[in-house]
This record gives sequence, C-alpha cells and structure tokens, in this order.
Amino acid sequence: MKGSDISYKVTLTQSEKEVIWTPKKGTILELCESVGVDPDFSCRTGTCTTCEAKLLKGTTEYETEPYMEPTNGNILICCSIPTSDIEIAL
Repeated sequence: MKGSDISYKVTLTQSEKEVIWTPKKGTILELCESVGVDPDFSCRTGTCTTCEAKLLKGTTEYETEPYMEPTNGNILICCSIPTSDIEIAL
C-alpha cells in the first residue's frame, strides 16, 4: 500500500472501540478524539508525556520525534501514527 491507500485497524481496548486509521486522520490522539475517546494530553508535541499509553500489539512511529521518551512498551499518542494494525490500552 502507498500514500492514501494506507489504512490500519486501531483497537482501543479500554474504550472497546475499533477504528480504521488513514493518514488523513492524523495522530493516534486525533483519531481517538474523532471517535469520542478523550485521553489525557497536554502539549500535543511529545514534550510532557501526559498522553503516554500502553501499546499492546503492533507497531507505530513518531510523526514528530518526542522530546521525552515514554516508558518501555508505551507510546506518546499525540505524535504517533500506526505502521500496522495496533491495540492500545485506552
């Protein structure tokens, strides 16, 4: 898949939601907000770690490298996008 053809399933386990992510949907935080999930966040730039969440399955990458690294096994959803189908404890 290339460009706008990319899509991944994002499962939010605590919210019991499955959502399809595409590049137009932005970061994982923006995707969550678009389906009515309201995770904690503050900066939207990866500097505060307020949005840190446990990545249970799959892979992500940072659209913008965060200033602060999350705890091992966690991601900062404000600046992360999926690179595979993922499950997040949100």
